[in-house]
Amino acid sequence: MTQPDPPSRPLGRFQVTTDRAALGAYREATGYQGGNDDVPVTFPVTWLAAPELAGILAKLYETVGSDSMLVLQTGQQFVYARPLRPDSRYLLDMSFDGPDRAGAYRLDASICDAGGTHVLDMTSTFVFVSMEDRP
Repeated sequence: MTQPDPPSRPLGRFQVTTDRAALGAYREATGYQGGNDDVPVTFPVTWLAAPELAGILAKLYETVGSDSMLVLQTGQQFVYARPLRPDSRYLLDMSFDGPDRAGAYRLDASICDAGGTHVLDMTSTFVFVSMEDRP
């Protein structure tokens, strides 16, 4: 009999924004060629580097991995219900799953606007790789 995957663990609710300065920096760093009123579909991944989220993720990685492990992203998905708008505030609810049967972990984020309307779901999958096994 196979074991079920472990249940999702909530990490919290965070306020995130699409301020024009951050959008400009993202466009420049990625070479994005869309319009200035567009929010690139992959822009939300930058929210994971925000201090409040990055701190939680760093602690999470410490409990799962070790100093001799690297975090390797194996997948990323954005499923939009509606586009993000520049200069807007959103609420991001994040949860953590894993490891699954294959040893992979998953971060899930559900994003809604200030009025509570669902905007998008974002998923990032990753594994921990031992640095000691490197050639």
